Amino acid sequence: DRIGPLTIMRVSLFLTAATAGPLAQALTERAGVKVGARTATFGFFDYAPVGLLGFAVTLAVGLGFVWVAL
Repeated sequence: DRIGPLTIMRVSLFLTAATAGPLAQALTERAGVKVGARTATFGFFDYAPVGLLGFAVTLAVGLGFVWVAL
């Protein structure tokens, strides 16, 4: 069986969405970034809007490439 471009795109989008938020959270905590006197946090709800926008853009570009290829 052949793996189609849509399957590859879905796997790529899943890996991007699954790793970007936790990576940003870990880097922020490790760096000890301060905002005023408080330590900055970068949790799920901080990342969700940006992550959804990135997911939508990546999905749209991927679908555009598949549409052009067909």
